Amino acid sequence: MISVEFSVVSGKRLHALLESIRQQTYQDYEIIIVNSDPGSRDTIRDFGAKELFIRTGKLEARKKAHEASKGQYELLLEETRILRYDALQKLASLSDPDMAIINEEEIGDGLINKLNRLDAEIAFKYASPDPSNLYLIPRYYRRAVLDYSFKQAYANLPEEKIPKVVASDLEIIYTEAFKRFKRIVKVDDLLIKKYGETTIRESFSKYYRYGQTQKLLSGTCYGDFYSFRKRRRKIPEIRYLPMIIAIYAIRGSAFFLGYHLGNVKQKEK
Repeated sequence: MISVEFSVVSGKRLHALLESIRQQTYQDYEIIIVNSDPGSRDTIRDFGAKELFIRTGKLEARKKAHEASKGQYELLLEETRILRYDALQKLASLSDPDMAIINEEEIGDGLINKLNRLDAEIAFKYASPDPSNLYLIPRYYRRAVLDYSFKQAYANLPEEKIPKVVASDLEIIYTEAFKRFKRIVKVDDLLIKKYGETTIRESFSKYYRYGQTQKLLSGTCYGDFYSFRKRRRKIPEIRYLPMIIAIYAIRGSAFFLGYHLGNVKQKEK
């Protein structure tokens, strides 16, 4: 069985995601949702998903969903992702990996969407699938791998910081997983569609949160996730350079302000 796990904050794309799961050709799955949006509870109930009604940070939400799940493998999503009809079938047919990096396709025709799509295509094609740069992050894990990752992450982070981690949750999980488990598969098929940021404001808000979380993680073993050493990019063709500079100018300025000015508030449990 595959456990499909994600958290819900706004519920804006929730119905589309749940419908994409219900339409899967592979039906041996369960859905675990960590929900903090009261308006989404009826939708979750209608689709027969297991709900944990908790308000917390993303790392703690991942761990609670993991603890509530029963699948041999776990697919870690966001509420902004939807699955291709055969996504679970493709993942179930993999030859016993520890984890899998899944290719994603961004939905939308706006400038920010196009820039994000180009950046993702370059990263998937040229980046190394290990935590040295954190451009390729697995979403599909064998259960034992997540058991190990969460145990290590919780041992490395001060207890009071864990509920405040509102970004970089998947980076933390992968960093720990890679220390022991090496059977990583790259799935070239576009099995996931992503509703990304459509405006500069949305992109700024997202990377501002990354800056906030990175400030929170400073002084821990995860404090260099966004250092220049980890985030150097290989640009395959010079014609891509202006577009890459544009998107990283937006992301970098937002991250800088989030890091230096942002204050991650304690999440209520």
